[in-house]
Amino acid sequence: MGLKISTDEDENFLFERVVKHLQSSYGYSLEDAERLVSRYYEKFTDQNYCDKYDIMAQTMDFFGHIESRGMADRVHFYEGLKHEPDEAAFIEWQQKMGFDLKCVRWGGGGGGGGWLNGCFILSVSAFRSLRAVYISCFSVCQKPETV
Repeated sequence: MGLKISTDEDENFLFERVVKHLQSSYGYSLEDAERLVSRYYEKFTDQNYCDKYDIMAQTMDFFGHIESRGMADRVHFYEGLKHEPDEAAFIEWQQKMGFDLKCVRWGGGGGGGGWLNGCFILSVSAFRSLRAVYISCFSVCQKPETV
């Protein structure tokens, strides 16, 4: 593939798999899928762009925990469907589409996460601020899976 969005080969490999998922799950051509991935990566790794939406810039740690299929869903939602960054809308879309949302313990800087009132909470260090949307996302799960 011609996709080279990073100097990190692991990151490139993950996003090559994202491109394949975009093609098989959403019917994008190779060129369109690569274009969408490049745009997503450029935006969501740029702290200035993310600051406009009060979100944390995404890193390989984030991408790796979401994995290629989950990242394909994100790329399709934000770039293919042209939604502004809004995690609540993304989660609602996932639920409407019938996606199996899984609880994941994500360390993000050594902080980890834990259960609170039946909801799995991600570490504060993983995000700029802990918002109710992250709580609601993980409350749909029965038990967390550790990665």
